[in-house]
Amino acid sequence: MLFENQMRNMLARARRIAIIGAKDKLGSPVEHVGRYLLNAGYEIMPVHPVRRQTWGLTNAHSILELAELGFEPDIVCLFR
Repeated sequence: MLFENQMRNMLARARRIAIIGAKDKLGSPVEHVGRYLLNAGYEIMPVHPVRRQTWGLTNAHSILELAELGFEPDIVCLFR
């Protein structure tokens, strides 16, 4: 129970999410999750090695680029 409460509190405070494997292919799980998070007001950084933009946002090409771009995620969401 303690772990669940800690996890719930951590998720409630999170505002910045990096989405690894981001793509805006209609109907894909990552498309659904990414748009949901954007509409819910989260700050999103899409990460994809080839794509330049996803959901109208500029992509990082690697998780290693996040710090260079000044993006420190609270959560990293991985899709493959």
